[in-house]
Amino acid sequence: MTEWSTIRTWAQTPAERVNCGIRYTEAAKGEWVEIGVGALIADNASLGTYAIIGERAHIREHAHIGERAHISTGAHIGERSRLGDGVHIGRSVHIGAGSRLGNYVHVADGVHIGAGSRLSNYVHIGAGVHIADGARVSNYVHIGAGAHVGAGARVGERVRVGVHAIIADGARVGDGARVGERVRVGEHVSVGERAHIGYSAIVGAGARVGAGARVGAGAHIADGARVGERVRVGVYAEVAAGAD
Repeated sequence: MTEWSTIRTWAQTPAERVNCGIRYTEAAKGEWVEIGVGALIADNASLGTYAIIGERAHIREHAHIGERAHISTGAHIGERSRLGDGVHIGRSVHIGAGSRLGNYVHVADGVHIGAGSRLSNYVHIGAGVHIADGARVSNYVHIGAGAHVGAGARVGERVRVGVHAIIADGARVGDGARVGERVRVGEHVSVGERAHIGYSAIVGAGARVGAGARVGAGAHIADGARVGERVRVGVYAEVAAGAD
């Protein structure tokens, strides 16, 4: 069984770098972290080597912060959350209980990540993004500022989501897909691998967009409609339910 020891709680000034890891194993003994004035860190939270915790940040019970992670001013890390090495968390970010962030994830200011969400490695989340409870975001994903990812949604590897796009609850976006700016992807939609949804297009609830398909800017895919693999839908076109 690992034995834990308790040492200082936080630095006296934001600039002071002291060995104040709250809890450390024998293997981590002597490693340095920086904790800003007014930060609140639960006694049973753990901090990795060279982690930086900003002023007024709040690290809740049983949370783990990885090596060289940077938690900015006013961020809230929920209980039982785990953040990987090299993670950057912006100002006033809220990360819900039980969430998992992989290595080198970048989360910009004002983001909300819901409870039980999973973000894999090298994910970039733009400012003001809202990720609802239980969402899954795979490796190398870029989500633009102001976008929304719904509860239980799944975003595959190397997907790019444009600014102010909406991916609704339960939707699935396949690997390598592109979801353009201000696109609306409805509930329980399936977007295939390498598909491209153009600017401001609407994909209705329960619709299916096949692998490699291209949906033009402003197009409207009706609820429950199907767009086949590698099919091209023109700019401002409409696809009704039952049509391919």
